[in-house]
Amino acid sequence: MFKGNLKPGDRLSLTVHVAHDGPMPFDSTLYVDHAIVAVARYVEAFLDGDPPDVVWDQIKFLRQAFWWPTGDPKREGFSW
Repeated sequence: MFKGNLKPGDRLSLTVHVAHDGPMPFDSTLYVDHAIVAVARYVEAFLDGDPPDVVWDQIKFLRQAFWWPTGDPKREGFSW
């Protein structure tokens, strides 16, 4: 589901914070495990800006495609 000027097939470069070995920074950034990114074929993300980019680390990496949103932008915190 797209809202805005994006069309299926458009290519984007997105900012994604991937966890790495070693100490993690103590901040509000959400990091995704590298293993999850490695097996994902699709992403679902809330985007904003021009060019669009991920809003507040709200991105999910999915193994399969869905025809409906799996995240809820009205929910707060890490439970998205």
